[in-house]
Amino acid sequence: MTVQTITRDGVPVVTVAGEVDMSTAGPFLAEMTTQLSLAPAGLVVDLRAVSFFGSAGVGALLAARDCPVRVVVVTARPIVLRMLEITNLDRLFDVRRTLPEALRALRGQPT
Repeated sequence: MTVQTITRDGVPVVTVAGEVDMSTAGPFLAEMTTQLSLAPAGLVVDLRAVSFFGSAGVGALLAARDCPVRVVVVTARPIVLRMLEITNLDRLFDVRRTLPEALRALRGQPT
């Protein structure tokens, strides 16, 4: 698994690729925590390149939910979408299929 953060339109985008499981969720959570501690106007978590998203990934996202920063999740991967639906995270987070949609949602623009 790899995790990297870039800034798009002034918004940090945490991009994750590979499998998010118990052995890899730590760096994912650490990067989100770092970005959220900077108190950005919003945060995008890009999961489009994730091939497996287990309960540890769910836990990492739930930890981000405790922060007052709005978090938008990006994914169109059925394996990730299904896990978000099963755990009701799709109701806790704004889930978008593309990065441009997520950025527009954070700015309050129609998607």
